[in-house]
Amino acid sequence: MATIVETLPTRTEPKAAQTPLGRLPVVRQGGTGWWLVPVLLVCHALVVLPLLAPPSWQVLAASLVLCLVLINLRGFAFTAGFHRYFSHHSFKTSRPFAFLLGAFGSTGLRGGPLWWAAHHRNHHRVSDRAADIHRPVDGIWHNYLGWLLVRENGTTDLHCMKDFAKHPEQVWLNRFWLLPSLVLAALCAWAGWLMAGLSGLYAFLGLGFGLSTVLVFHGQSLLDVLAHRWGRRRFDLADTSHNITGLHLLFMGEAWHNNHHHHPGSARMGFFPGELDAAYDMLRLLRLFGVVWDLREPDQRLLKINRVEDKVPPEVAKRAGTGGLPAHLAPAIRLPE
Repeated sequence: MATIVETLPTRTEPKAAQTPLGRLPVVRQGGTGWWLVPVLLVCHALVVLPLLAPPSWQVLAASLVLCLVLINLRGFAFTAGFHRYFSHHSFKTSRPFAFLLGAFGSTGLRGGPLWWAAHHRNHHRVSDRAADIHRPVDGIWHNYLGWLLVRENGTTDLHCMKDFAKHPEQVWLNRFWLLPSLVLAALCAWAGWLMAGLSGLYAFLGLGFGLSTVLVFHGQSLLDVLAHRWGRRRFDLADTSHNITGLHLLFMGEAWHNNHHHHPGSARMGFFPGELDAAYDMLRLLRLFGVVWDLREPDQRLLKINRVEDKVPPEVAKRAGTGGLPAHLAPAIRLPE
């Protein structure tokens, strides 16, 4: 059966300010850098802020509910917005809702939507090879945080993202991607002040905003580490992507990573019965109200090819390594000659 390949825009390397006529430039905006470290330290420090003015049990409970709500909203905005929409066009929506997805996704402190999506498109093109900015062989620290601090990674290839770079509001959001976090922090503090004065402000800012920010950031960093290291491989691909079955609820379907690399254009990452995908379920709900439409479903032809269980006996899979990597990191599991 012929292999079906999804085509993504061609990546260009960062160049000087002058670019050929008609070609969008590579710009130094939208990315992160070493300055992200003090920003993260401030967010971690906010978590202990309620200790300065201990809130009542009612206010504490309300701040924790706010934290849970913000974790889910930001997690959905990241997986549905940054990943499935901006990176892969797996569904369609209006420009105002796309802006909301980009804004809420930006509060996860992983750069602007066009910056992250451009790097992610490149990740699918060159997974686990030298041009991939967070390969497993670069180490756990680099995959967890280090790649976000590298200055050379701080550019946004607008030509790679020309489908969204034509929208001025997205280019603006990509440039000022930290602004949504500041607005969200201010709104949390204001709501807490209205509810219970200073103690409410500290609780809502520290737990509602601060704790949710910390958990969302570390959750995504943990997934960056695990998704190409541990888990199970359903599809035999030329990369190290894995499905992490036990974490699919925690990551709203993002943990079906081997599925996703096999068919990146699908709005659903849980391809088979029992593979829960909370972000996809939310998209289906939004589709009922006309907020999103044209959700791309898995191509059934793709689901029947390159399956590991059809090609490799378990005892071979355990000892099959390529490129000097252990079996669980093998770019692709192949039968021996």
